[in-house]
This record gives sequence, structure tokens and C-alpha cells, in this order.
Amino acid sequence: MVELATQLIGRQAGRYDPADVEDRYEARLRAVIEAKLQGEGITADAEEEPDRGNVIDLMAALKKSLGQGGAAKAAAKSAAKAKPPTAATAGTKAPAKKPAAKKPAAKTSSPPKHPPARKRA
Repeated sequence: MVELATQLIGRQAGRYDPADVEDRYEARLRAVIEAKLQGEGITADAEEEPDRGNVIDLMAALKKSLGQGGAAKAAAKSAAKAKPPTAATAGTKAPAKKPAAKKPAAKTSSPPKHPPARKRA
């Protein structure tokens, strides 16, 4: 593994020559300055709008899904209530629900076990 890394580094290593790198910003700026010095007008390049045809409105999709989900659940509940009892379920009763357990009374606040720490200056 170390040999492979050394080999890759050896291939990529070389002397850096700034002349090999083209500075497009500088070239465009020099062209604009030359045009201005010769009295030509400067026209801004028209920026192309990116294609936004595949953008989905997430909030609308969420509201739509929630609306359909709620309507589907409501329709299922109303359909379940509207069904007449079948022969298998006609003679059986639903099990009785247990009454809700009472909650214990809330504790009254007791004094803290340790006094609050003093602030230091």
C-alpha cells in the first residue's frame, strides 16, 4: 500500500510554474479595461437562468400528502362505521374498556436538601 502511495505521489510531483495556469478573471478584466480605453461600451454578459423545470414545491407536496392521508383515513373510518355487522361479528360483543387509572396527587414542593451555592466575586 505504501509503495502504491509513493508511486502515485511520484507521478503527480512536479515543478509549479505559474505561467502554466491561466487566470480567466484577470484575462476578462484586462479585456474590459482595453475596451474601455478604446472608448467602446462595456456590455455585461447575459447570465443564463439555470433550468428549474425539475424543482418540486416541497411544502405543497407535504400539504397535499397530508390532505390525502387525512381524507383517506377519514374515508376508511366512515366506511368501517357504515358496514353492517357480519354474521361472525353479530353475536359477539366488544370487550369492555377498563376505567382510566387515577393519577396520584402532585407533591408539594419541599425545601432543597442543600442550600444554594454562594456566588463568588
